[in-house]
Amino acid sequence: MMETLYCEGLQRRFCGKAFDSPTDSLLPGMKLGINHKTGQNWSLTSWFTASMPTPGAFTLEWIPDELQLVVKRRDVKYWTSGVLNNGTFKNLEILTDYNFTQVSNTDEESLTFKIVPNGLLYGPTDPDWVNVTSLSLEYDGTMVAQKSSGMFLTIYESCDGYNTNSGCGRWEGPKCRSHGEKFQKKTIGL
Repeated sequence: MMETLYCEGLQRRFCGKAFDSPTDSLLPGMKLGINHKTGQNWSLTSWFTASMPTPGAFTLEWIPDELQLVVKRRDVKYWTSGVLNNGTFKNLEILTDYNFTQVSNTDEESLTFKIVPNGLLYGPTDPDWVNVTSLSLEYDGTMVAQKSSGMFLTIYESCDGYNTNSGCGRWEGPKCRSHGEKFQKKTIGL
């Protein structure tokens, strides 16, 4: 017998189990935060590379005391969303289709989102089409908003540790690097 659950009004098989164990993508109705009853921590973890799904260096966490999302690179703050205000974040204002909601009670402290059509990515709704969307944490620490039609939007570019633009964190680089020196990703053919 197959178990059928309902998430955000849509029939999904086994969505409850998947929603309790997010990987690198957050779907509408999924949670980031902590379940105080079970101790379960809901966070995203990037892949190791674009094609290798083993856990990578970046995590996306909901920090309820600060009312913000935080991307960490090996436990060091890499990027912050800014404080949650009226369903959005300062550094996520480009996501006009996303409405974020905080839950704080004795059972859990969490953040979830739902899609509000007619924004930048989604336009008017089509009652015959169920649009699947996600917020993904990429292997390089960037976040991407995606929809089922293939359209995607990079929310911020990679942070380099030197600037604090758009929520990027400042951190100490390797001792072998002088201030301002950056690594550049290059592809070579062999």
